[in-house]
Amino acid sequence: MYGKTLIHSVAYHLGLEPPHTQTTSRERATLERLAYGRKAIVELGVFEGVSARILRRAMASDGRLWLVDPFFPGRLGVCWARSIAIREVGREARGEAVFLEKMSFEAVQRWTTSLDMIFIDADHSYEAVLRDWRDWSPFLEPGGLVAFHDSCVFAGGWVRPTDGPVRVVAAISEADLDFEILESVDSLTVLRRRPG
Repeated sequence: MYGKTLIHSVAYHLGLEPPHTQTTSRERATLERLAYGRKAIVELGVFEGVSARILRRAMASDGRLWLVDPFFPGRLGVCWARSIAIREVGREARGEAVFLEKMSFEAVQRWTTSLDMIFIDADHSYEAVLRDWRDWSPFLEPGGLVAFHDSCVFAGGWVRPTDGPVRVVAAISEADLDFEILESVDSLTVLRRRPG
């Protein structure tokens, strides 16, 4: 596995391979549409930066995108996904992108900024997704959006009903009257904080 990761990283930096992503083309198009003109976006779980680049390209010219990922180093003390993500996000010049190399529950500890969009795609265990929801959703402005990746079972997809994001979204839709499901695209579920 490590050898494949290193080979992919070298091939990427030589321009021979694109960055890896676990999002579908329909999900990426949806994220771009939803992020258009937004000024304060957080992405939890960055991987190789494909969705982060899309968010940055679409957000307001004076917007800020916070990218939260611990980027754990591999055997040689290097996180190849980190180097790819930094390069991918740097290909867009819109607004400002800030990397927070921490676990999401660490990054939120001193958080004070209001947000108009959150993309949750970090640890997929039920407990971790629920914690991300509880930690970050209070900062979402009325009308703001939360997109959960791998949270919807779809035809030909990989998501199971027992997966953490699926269970968290189901719990929110049943119990949290402040939020409504706006749309689902492949494995992506988008919730909106009700205005007012």
